[in-house]
Amino acid sequence: RSTMPSNGSNTTSYTTWCWAFQILPYIEQDNLYKQCASGVFPQVGIKTYLCPARGRNPFCTSGSNSPGYNGPFTDYKINWDSFPNDVTSRRSMSAITAANGTSNTIFVGEGFLDTNMYGNTSGSNWEEIIYSGGYGGTGRGSTTIEKDGPTGQGDKWGAPFSGGCPFVFCDGSVRFLPYSFSGTTAFNCALYYNNTTPFTLN
Repeated sequence: RSTMPSNGSNTTSYTTWCWAFQILPYIEQDNLYKQCASGVFPQVGIKTYLCPARGRNPFCTSGSNSPGYNGPFTDYKINWDSFPNDVTSRRSMSAITAANGTSNTIFVGEGFLDTNMYGNTSGSNWEEIIYSGGYGGTGRGSTTIEKDGPTGQGDKWGAPFSGGCPFVFCDGSVRFLPYSFSGTTAFNCALYYNNTTPFTLN
């Protein structure tokens, strides 16, 4: 495809759901994608979307935003400042390259999870499932990176690791950013599309 996925929109149509649902055919989950397209929504987990250090429940059994659509959680969230909550606002790779560069633009990172929610089975409260779009369960808009702890859910990035949080950049590289990181240009679409000072990793 010529454009990057977005975080989707809040509807019950699979055609508008989040980035993690949109790319299922590209991560050997084409059968799951086709089942949902036919109106069957399996309660399953997807190993690719789960942080191995958390040991969390892989899918919800209740409380999803669309009743009857209980399904996979994802520990990884799209950077919705650059890839918005709107299926019609997909960014092209050429636009990213021309703006701040694919190696300096965050696509997806691990989202903070309150340690009290490792056993969570409800698809709500910043942990919505991939059978949805436009929610914090599949996206983040913050520049805060915080180690997992009992400090409450919210719009922030984080991981259980002591050394930092993993992020996928638009060039396909995966890099750990420290919890002290404050490079807003990597997160903020408005900044890099306005050609502000280029962001660099130290």
